[in-house]
Amino acid sequence: MNQVAARYGRARPAGRDLRIESAIDIAMVCAVLFAILFNIWIGPLTPLILTGVTAVYCVIRRERLPALLLDTWPLLLLPALAIASVLWSINGGESMKAGLLYLLTVLVALILGSGVRRIDLLKAVFFSFLIFTILSWIYGYSQIGQRAFQGLLASKNAMGELSGGLVLAAICLFSDAVSRRKWLLGITCLLGLALGAVSLWLAEATTATIATGTASLCAIVWLTTLRLDAQSRTFLFLFAIIFSAIVFGIFYSFQDVIFDYVLGASGKDTTLTGRTDIWRVADGLIAERPWLGIGYNTFWHPGNLEAEALWRQFGIGNRSGFNFHNTYREITVHLGYVGFALFLAVSVIGTLGLFLGTMRKPSIPLVFLSALMISSAIKLPFESFGFGAMQLFGILTFAAISAGYTTFKLRSS
Repeated sequence: MNQVAARYGRARPAGRDLRIESAIDIAMVCAVLFAILFNIWIGPLTPLILTGVTAVYCVIRRERLPALLLDTWPLLLLPALAIASVLWSINGGESMKAGLLYLLTVLVALILGSGVRRIDLLKAVFFSFLIFTILSWIYGYSQIGQRAFQGLLASKNAMGELSGGLVLAAICLFSDAVSRRKWLLGITCLLGLALGAVSLWLAEATTATIATGTASLCAIVWLTTLRLDAQSRTFLFLFAIIFSAIVFGIFYSFQDVIFDYVLGASGKDTTLTGRTDIWRVADGLIAERPWLGIGYNTFWHPGNLEAEALWRQFGIGNRSGFNFHNTYREITVHLGYVGFALFLAVSVIGTLGLFLGTMRKPSIPLVFLSALMISSAIKLPFESFGFGAMQLFGILTFAAISAGYTTFKLRSS
């Protein structure tokens, strides 16, 4: 019985049993990803599907639950604080409802990151994203009334994130296919890589493009080090992280120049697509209630006059799917400095565990999750990650963080 199997309560299945278990895991992950991707079409069915997947997992993988929760419990502190914010929220009912959905989101992320075989997670992400991107080209591209490609999603930024995720998954799964001489899978990965790269370019999502490019280079470097000795592997891994930090610093320091150039070339508003106006409102709200915020998910709510004004300013007719385009501000507005400090501590510890585990005993799925965290980190100043319920990359980011907690526990046990 190997270390992972011992911790999760049973021997690893072999042969046909392993294939069946993998198929079930892939099906559960795909159900989650498709439910979120098609959320704008199926609406309330999305949380029902996620609840169903969670219930099914708790039944058929019940022997894994104690160790899973024991390893990853710090992530549950985040939805716990969101639910507790009903005590000081400006809209207690909304905070309770959204907090429960946030709890469901985090539970699903724990299952994806630490409750299924990680190679199955990688396969499910790749094929789900590939299928959705193909459908976006068939049914979504011709319906776009603007220059940027948004496919079947609500915005070009969402399409850019999806395309970037497809690129990262294709790179990592291609490496796995080559190592196991599965040439058909390898060709499929190359096609997915090309489709993802083209979709990312057409989406004109500046942040997603820079983040994906940086994370892809890191993934390629890390994948080439899998067979090296530990010292060389650690050096190159740290080099890639330092490189990413430099890119992040340059991007953050010269964001005005970068966005002015890119957005000006595409004929759009060069003030960070209106982000500066949104950030000004957020900073004012933080100054008014700095420590605990206004309550989870209460600003972007119909009836809030300040939110209504921003929706009108930016032409958001459906009054949904909007945020402060900055993770720090999003969290601090709603849960204050206390919430941001908790989010930062939980995320940093999990990310360090993921990086340390990948350096010490790397695998292709861990490289994928590490690259995903690099991509997410670069986007943090410009997008809202890991704070909203039913968000695709919020779930994947938390899945990567939970993998860090599990990996760290397994390495040190």
